[in-house]
Amino acid sequence: MTILDTSQILSVIASSLGVNRAMLGAQPEIYRTIGWDSLSTLQIIEAIEIHFGVQITDEDVGQCTSLSGILNVLAKMGVKNGIS
Repeated sequence: MTILDTSQILSVIASSLGVNRAMLGAQPEIYRTIGWDSLSTLQIIEAIEIHFGVQITDEDVGQCTSLSGILNVLAKMGVKNGIS
C-alpha cells in the first residue's frame, strides 16, 4: 500500500470542519472529532475530491469516516504523496 502524506489530508479535514488542524489529533474519525458527523463526512469527501482531483465512488464513501479509511481509499485510487 502506498503511504500518503497525511498532513495534506489532515489540512483538508480541518478546513472542511472549520477547526484548527491541531484539534484533530493524530487519527481523527467520525463522531470522535469535534464537528465531524455524517454531513461533515460528505463535505470532507467533496474537499478531498477537489484537492486530489479524484472521484470517490459510492462504495468507498462508507470507508471515509476516519483518517485511515481516507488514506486507504486514496491509496486504492493510486494517489501517491498527495498527487493523483
